[in-house]
Amino acid sequence: MSASTRPSVAICIPAYNQARFLRGAVESAWSQEYDGALEVWVADDASTDDTAAVLATLEREDDRLRAIRQPTNLGLAGNVSSLMRSPRTDYLVRLDCDDELCPRFVSGLVNLMSSNSDAGYAHSGVLELDRDGRTGERRQLARSTGFQPADDALRASVSGYRTVANILMFRREALERLDFYDGRPESAEDYDLAVRMADAGYGNVYLDQPLAKYRVWEDDGGARSRRKALQLEGYLRIFRESMEPAWERRGWDTRPVRRQRQWLAVHHCAHCFGSQYTSEERRQLVSLLRELGDGPRLRLRIKLCELGLGPELEKASHLRGRVKSRLKAAVKVLGRTRANG
Repeated sequence: MSASTRPSVAICIPAYNQARFLRGAVESAWSQEYDGALEVWVADDASTDDTAAVLATLEREDDRLRAIRQPTNLGLAGNVSSLMRSPRTDYLVRLDCDDELCPRFVSGLVNLMSSNSDAGYAHSGVLELDRDGRTGERRQLARSTGFQPADDALRASVSGYRTVANILMFRREALERLDFYDGRPESAEDYDLAVRMADAGYGNVYLDQPLAKYRVWEDDGGARSRRKALQLEGYLRIFRESMEPAWERRGWDTRPVRRQRQWLAVHHCAHCFGSQYTSEERRQLVSLLRELGDGPRLRLRIKLCELGLGPELEKASHLRGRVKSRLKAAVKVLGRTRANG
C-alpha cells in the first residue's frame, strides 16, 4: 500500500491539568513511523495549571499541531467527544496526555485494522511509565495477536474492560455510529464504549507487542480515590444501560452479569470505608454498592468493614490482584516460550 492510499489517522490528546506530561505525549505522536496522512490534535479542557502555556509553545514549534481550547470545563467524556469529532480522518487514536506512544503504534495498528473491516477499535500491549518517566513492566493480555468477534468481546466484557490500557485506535465510522462518548458516564467511559461497540456488532483487534507507554499513578493523599462515587455510578450505568440490554437482546442467560455486579460491589466495598471519606460520603458509597450488587456477601462485607476490618480486607484484595496478575504474566511467558520451541 502506497503512502497516498494509506488510511488517514488523527492522534487525539485530551488534556486537563497535567502540563508536565503534555510535551511527552505530543512528541510521541509527532514521532510516529507512519507514511500515511497523520494529524495531531490536543483539546485543553479549561485547565487551571500551565497547560495553556505549554500548548502555545508546542504550537509555535510545529504547525502540525491543531489545538482546541474549551472555554469551560466539559469533563472527561465531554472533552474527549468534542476532540475526537474534530478530525475527519479514517482512524482516531485516543492518547491521554500523561501517556505516550512508541514509534510504531500507528503503523502496527493500522495494518491490523485494515485487515479486519469488522474491528471497531485496536489495542496493544504497553509498558508501564512512572511519574518520573522511568519505564517499568510490560502489560499484555493473555491473548494472541488478532481479531476478536463482537459476540466474543461482549461475553468477555462481563468480567471487565478487556484492554491493558485506554490507549486505543478507533474506526471513525464506529465512533460516529455510537455518538462517541456523548451522554455517557464520566467515569469508566472507556469500558462503557467497549461494551457498546460489541453490542453494535464491532469486534476488536489486539497486537501482542508493547506499542505504548501507560502512566501508573500512586494515589497521594487519596485524591484519586475520591472519584470512587463516579466510578460506581459509571459501573451502574454500564450494566443497566449497555451490558444487560445487550445480553437480553441476544437471549443470553443474564446470571453471569448479575454475579459480576455482586462481585464488583464486594470488591470495592472495603475501599469505601477508607479514612479519606466523611460519614456522609461513606453512606453515599454504601448506597451505590447496594444498587450495584446487593446480596449476602456484600452485607457481610459491610458488617466487617463497620467493625474496622476494612483495611485488612482491602490489603487482602490487593494481594489477590497482584498474585493473579503475576500468574497471568507467567502463563503468557510460558506460552511464548513453548511457541518458540
